[in-house]
Amino acid sequence: MNWDFKHRPDRVYQYEAYYSPQGPEMAELYKWCWATFGHPGQPLDEFGNGSWESHGGWIKFRGEQELTMFLMRWG
Repeated sequence: MNWDFKHRPDRVYQYEAYYSPQGPEMAELYKWCWATFGHPGQPLDEFGNGSWESHGGWIKFRGEQELTMFLMRWG
């Protein structure tokens, strides 16, 4: 998959990209994100969960660590 994440340092979710939610791998991708990062949009907990957001095809990460993990798996 080719991701074009934009860095938005002025926002809570500093890295964002759009990908069609109808893509064939999206179910597996979202399942992995939920298992890895927790429920989207939740505040960070002691395990780092809640560090991402997703809606309408947008995938957003708060920090570079989450983005790197995501790209290592899905990049």
